[in-house]
Amino acid sequence: MVTWGMVSAAMVFMHGNGLFYGLRFALGDAEAAFFPGAALYFTYCGSRSGSGRRPWAVSISACALRS
Repeated sequence: MVTWGMVSAAMVFMHGNGLFYGLRFALGDAEAAFFPGAALYFTYCGSRSGSGRRPWAVSISACALRS
């Protein structure tokens, strides 16, 4: 998340197409690491009976409905 924030903040100071594409690639790289990390984090919530999967299921459903 820190990397994502730094790259997002760096996009304010960019000039030119090369820097734009480079920062967009770095931003995508930082975002790609967030999705599996969020999945792992949601499995730690709640008890072992499966209640930790509910927030993850809601999040995935929201992503599917958004697109």
